[in-house]
Amino acid sequence: MTEIELCADADSPFLVANLKLATALGVHRVELCADMDRQGLTPSLATINAARDAFPHGELLVMVRPHDRGFSYTAEELAEMVSAISMAAGCGADGVVFGVLDNTGAVDMQANRTLIDAARSLNLKTTFHRAFDATSFPSEALSQVLTLGIDRVLSSGTDWDSGKGAVDGIERLQHFLQHAENQVELVIGGGVTPNNAPTLINALTAKMQESQIGRKAPFSLHCFSSLLSNGQLDAEKVSCLMQGCRTV
Repeated sequence: MTEIELCADADSPFLVANLKLATALGVHRVELCADMDRQGLTPSLATINAARDAFPHGELLVMVRPHDRGFSYTAEELAEMVSAISMAAGCGADGVVFGVLDNTGAVDMQANRTLIDAARSLNLKTTFHRAFDATSFPSEALSQVLTLGIDRVLSSGTDWDSGKGAVDGIERLQHFLQHAENQVELVIGGGVTPNNAPTLINALTAKMQESQIGRKAPFSLHCFSSLLSNGQLDAEKVSCLMQGCRTV
């Protein structure tokens, strides 16, 4: 079964109820983000604790992003991100989500290595978020991320702020999957729905290398608003998505 990652809005009045339902439905992984209207920022200590209590057994990932003014950060902001990683670990999170680019749009190797080292020292998993889709040269960026040894990369396969989603980016995602060769888990995000999930899974599975067949799928699906009804997690939509992930 293709794994599912649910994006949870830390500012939602339904946060606790949504995560309790996610637990009951068997969702295995959640990414917690504040300020979803700004594409996700670092949540507060209180909401991380609330999320951990409501989602006690699954994998809880915490967004580490101090502002929405691009993906470059000052030394002071980088230090703030390191502190946020420590805060997430202290609240019982299992992983953190971040991504730093330099002023040219390339992966900032030194800054990301600093964050990865901080996370690893606290036994946290690491995800490079959709800053990856804002890089100037995606293939080169993937090679750089692989060199860093990050655990996961979140991508739609389309350019950041293009308004396009993962279905539009299938060919690029297929290329990423082949390029990565099981060295990183590709997390597919951006317009993923219960309806299009089978299309994405079929297309990516068809491009898996022979060495990947029969092993844990090197990709997962990241969903947000497509699983909600009026801000509340919709059990029927989640079940439909999970069924699609089982049967493809």
